[in-house]
Amino acid sequence: MRHSRSIWTTLATSLLAAAVVMPAVAQSPEPSGPSNAALPAPFTMTIVFGDEVRQGTVVSAEGVITSRGYGHNPTLIETSDPRLDGRVTIAFDSDEYRTPDGASYVYGTGTWRIVTPDGAWQGTYPIVATDEYSSVVTVALAGEGAYEGQTAVWEQPIAGDRWDIRGVIFPTPPIDAPIAAP
Repeated sequence: MRHSRSIWTTLATSLLAAAVVMPAVAQSPEPSGPSNAALPAPFTMTIVFGDEVRQGTVVSAEGVITSRGYGHNPTLIETSDPRLDGRVTIAFDSDEYRTPDGASYVYGTGTWRIVTPDGAWQGTYPIVATDEYSSVVTVALAGEGAYEGQTAVWEQPIAGDRWDIRGVIFPTPPIDAPIAAP
């Protein structure tokens, strides 16, 4: 029992000494650095495939299915960031190559656009997929209007008619692709 008291006595004495030696700290003022609007902001979204708003063309020749000009109006189910809450459209063109053994390879490009009361977001992405469209694409959307100078970047699966998206809104415009080194 005496040993336990010495441990508690030593601990109490140390805490008291630290309180006497350390100066009192006043409450810090709010940081004067960049506002939260100037920091990257992660977000999540759920979008489901929607109605066709522009009919495209499909041509099949020599094992290649070429789709051009399709446009759809997906439905935004939810988003964690109100800056992305708006009318969504998507357009895409693709070439699907089918091999004699039944494999499928898709190459193309798409464009997402989200229009909100305060501005818009738009960006393109490459489509590269095999068989069951199991690829994930990354899209960088440039802000317009109130979102000018910001970039929303997200990852989405290609497959299915529902996309559970995760991304980040950056407080800077899209970064231009670098020129290849000589």
